[in-house]
Order: sequence, then C-alpha cells, then structure tokens
Amino acid sequence: MKPNYSGHFKKQTGVSMIEILVLVIIMSIGLLGIAGLQVAGVRQTTNSGMQTQAMLLADDLIARIRANREAIVGSGSLVASMANYGKKNGVAFPTAAEAACSTSSGCTPAQMATTDLFNWSQLVQNSLPVNAARLSNDTYICLDSDTTDATVCDGLGSTLVVQIGWNETSSTDSSNNIQRYQMIFEP
Repeated sequence: MKPNYSGHFKKQTGVSMIEILVLVIIMSIGLLGIAGLQVAGVRQTTNSGMQTQAMLLADDLIARIRANREAIVGSGSLVASMANYGKKNGVAFPTAAEAACSTSSGCTPAQMATTDLFNWSQLVQNSLPVNAARLSNDTYICLDSDTTDATVCDGLGSTLVVQIGWNETSSTDSSNNIQRYQMIFEP
C-alpha cells in the first residue's frame, strides 16, 4: 500500500538559499554604509586637526608681531606701517632669514620682521599641506578697517587680518579643495 501524501505537507525546517542570499545582500549594504561613515569620520578628524594647526600657526605669528611691536606700531599705539609684516595676496614670503638676527649684535625691527615671516612661512609649509602657490595666493597678513564688509585687506585701520590657506585632498577624487583659516586681531 502506498501512503497518501495529498494534503499532508511536511513543515519546512531550516533556512532556504534565497533567504540566505537576501540576508547577505542586506548585511553587505549595511557594512558598506558603516565603512562610508568611517571614511567620513577620518576625513573630518583630519580636517579638524589641520584647522587646529592653522589656528596655532596664526597665533604664533601674532605672538611674533606683538614681540616685535616696533616693526609695526607707531608712537600713538596705532599701526604705522605694514611694510615689515604685511604680505599681500599673490606675493611670496621672504626666501631667507636676515643673517644679522643670528649674531650677537642683533638686528633691526625690520630685519626681525623679515626673519619672523621667513621662519613662520617655513612652519606653515612643514605643518600643513601647502604648496608654493597656495602659500603665495591664500596666505596673507594685512590691514582691514572693517572686518564685517566684503572687502578684505583695504590697507586702512588698525585691525590686522592673518589668513592661512592649505590644500585638502579629498579621498574620493584627485582635486584639491582649498581650506582657509582667518584670525583678526589688534596689535
């Protein structure tokens, strides 16, 4: 006698191959999302570190300017000249320090300013991803009479603006994004 199987299906136990395939696809998408978040987190941490480094470099230059006030401030405690510490957009930093500043006889405030700018530009190049063009075009020190308007560095007033620019290389493409940090102060 043959058993009658009509109407009596055995209940399935275990997991089918299709269910496993769907599970693998969903897990893969989730893991790719987590990996993307990790990459974005690392990039933001790097950018934050560069921003902090730029802030410290700007603060270092401000300390140098304040230590050599004679090179910038006149008799009335106002900025008399930006000839010593000023650096316009598109102009290169000094290419060498003044030799007199390394001797026991010392140097003039103007020579000290040149040495400060040279040494500081070397610090910027060693601390941030900066090429010569970026250092020349996006890093400047200037006077601005109104820091709230669109005109930066009008050459008037007593407020100094220090801007540092550097290259941020994206991990997703080969283009360079320019990052900038700007500090405003009264000497």
